[in-house]
Amino acid sequence: MPPDGLSIRLGDKPVDQERRLRDFKIPAVLAFARANVLNRVVIDSPTPKIGIVATGKSYLDLRQALIELGIDYKEAAKFGLRVMKVGMTWPLEPDGLRRFAEGLETVFVIEEKRPLLETQIRDILYHTHESRRPRVIGKKDPAGLPLLRDILDLNPAQIAVALARILPKDLWTEKMRNEVANLEARLARSGELTPIHERQPYYCSGCPHNTST
Repeated sequence: MPPDGLSIRLGDKPVDQERRLRDFKIPAVLAFARANVLNRVVIDSPTPKIGIVATGKSYLDLRQALIELGIDYKEAAKFGLRVMKVGMTWPLEPDGLRRFAEGLETVFVIEEKRPLLETQIRDILYHTHESRRPRVIGKKDPAGLPLLRDILDLNPAQIAVALARILPKDLWTEKMRNEVANLEARLARSGELTPIHERQPYYCSGCPHNTST
């Protein structure tokens, strides 16, 4: 920590501001996140194989997706799930992530829009020995096919279907098979619906042109 603190002060030169940011502020933020465990493991298994990382609204949508798939804590243990709720998305605290990824085969990142968490996780885990490094997926599946869209928002149905694609099918329950089929059908129908806000142009109420044309 610099003797004069971390704050910007009168007469601060841009180079000093940037050096303070890179050398002191970001490490201080990471130390705070580490000490206060802002990124928490909320679901774990005796033998975890699949890690799921989510934050904010996407985390709540994930919890709803697990409910719709019938995955409680017992089922999560059967699938070998481990879930991390991220409280600080940037910069992502690396030590906690490395502990989270230990023993995992796959890390599934659930986030809306561009892959902010996914790219950080890949960077952090890059130097892990290949025998212990999990594959990181999110916007695309292991085969490179689209998994989660990067436009608009995500909803529990989309997350549930994407999650089901990476879970071992031989462990699916009958309820899960039926629910996945229902969700896929619902998503297919949603693309055919007419938006409720669609309307034809018309004159405003009281406009004189309404009767003059």
